[in-house]
Amino acid sequence: MRTLLYALAVVVVVLVALAVSVARTQYPRLRAQHLVFRFLMPIGQRVLGLQPAAASERVRRFAFEDPAALRTLRETYELEAVAAAASTDFERWVLLMHWARDRFPHLPSANAPDAQAFDGAALLGRHDGEGGYLCGTIAPLLVQAVTALGGRARRVELRFTPGDSHVVTEVWSDHLGKWAVLDPDYDAYFTVGGVPQHALELHRHWAAGQIDPVQIHWRESPNNIYRPDLEGGPRAFLQMIYQTRDWPRWDRERNQHKGERFARCLDAAFELRVLYRFQNLAEAWTRLVPHGDQIRAR
Repeated sequence: MRTLLYALAVVVVVLVALAVSVARTQYPRLRAQHLVFRFLMPIGQRVLGLQPAAASERVRRFAFEDPAALRTLRETYELEAVAAAASTDFERWVLLMHWARDRFPHLPSANAPDAQAFDGAALLGRHDGEGGYLCGTIAPLLVQAVTALGGRARRVELRFTPGDSHVVTEVWSDHLGKWAVLDPDYDAYFTVGGVPQHALELHRHWAAGQIDPVQIHWRESPNNIYRPDLEGGPRAFLQMIYQTRDWPRWDRERNQHKGERFARCLDAAFELRVLYRFQNLAEAWTRLVPHGDQIRAR
């Protein structure tokens, strides 16, 4: 009995120490997420004997939006014709990305829709050619376009600091047997050795200092804001922030490093481990977290 009490006391002390450590950080929620998803969740998976399924099986365990509910989007904008020239499913999704980028320019909007109650057909129906939307709107538009043609896609938030993030789309490809990032805001996707990469793979390349092998494939168009002249630009400040985790400094000084700020959207996704840890655990309880197109790193 005494041993059990000692053990409980140790657990309480450890939990209190962790709580104090989290509370004293500059970004408490970020630190709490890292503790839960990087350490506690993997331990829970091992204790409960939860093993991640193969990626293709994992996709089928989640519920995505019903393509039939997106009939208006599919038929009004002739999405089948948009993707008709493709020879693989991934090429179909790339053509839909080009289509999404052509719908409106990259401009802030006071009336951006809620990503959790998104209706792409209604959004485009309201758009009169004036103004535009940012990444948080074009990414779910691409998700719905892919879903309308029977594909699987999800909105992914890439967070550099709590106040600086970017939103992209990941699409599932049966042809490739994997997820791949499509960034409709920049009308771009990324390959290594000719293989399209998903977001966590890109993060790992960045963290290992191996970003140069990543090839950026983009399409020039009136609405595309991608700047290839910044592709080989400096990354010293960006790398310093990543190594030191000095997120407040980035928030203070990022406008002085505009080229590197642009590069962070393409190269860095520091919280993606949260997204993938969450999915690996959630796949065992799909009734609790059923929507594969709404899992986000927050």
